[in-house]
Amino acid sequence: MEVKTIDENTVLCIVTMLQKSVPAISTVTLVNALKAYDETGGNGAPRCETCTVKEACTILGVSRPTVARLASEGFIRRINMGHGRGVRFDRSSVYDCLKNKDGQP
Repeated sequence: MEVKTIDENTVLCIVTMLQKSVPAISTVTLVNALKAYDETGGNGAPRCETCTVKEACTILGVSRPTVARLASEGFIRRINMGHGRGVRFDRSSVYDCLKNKDGQP
């Protein structure tokens, strides 16, 4: 799934629409709320870029079983995508693992 950001025109349109319904909220408050939503995906946690097993294998130059082992040992962060949707890996943890030649999580 591609993550898209909210552009300025969209923000202004949303602010204009919301101010008609909720005039007591300032434009700055609405813009800040939208930007916070955009950065966290609405759940309060920062979004993380993910990669597939195949991408992790390519980045690290290792096999699928090795990626699975690195995840189970805590070297890279596994993200379960939901029932039947498989797993992804936190891209930054994959690159951290690549940089860390000592093998420390």
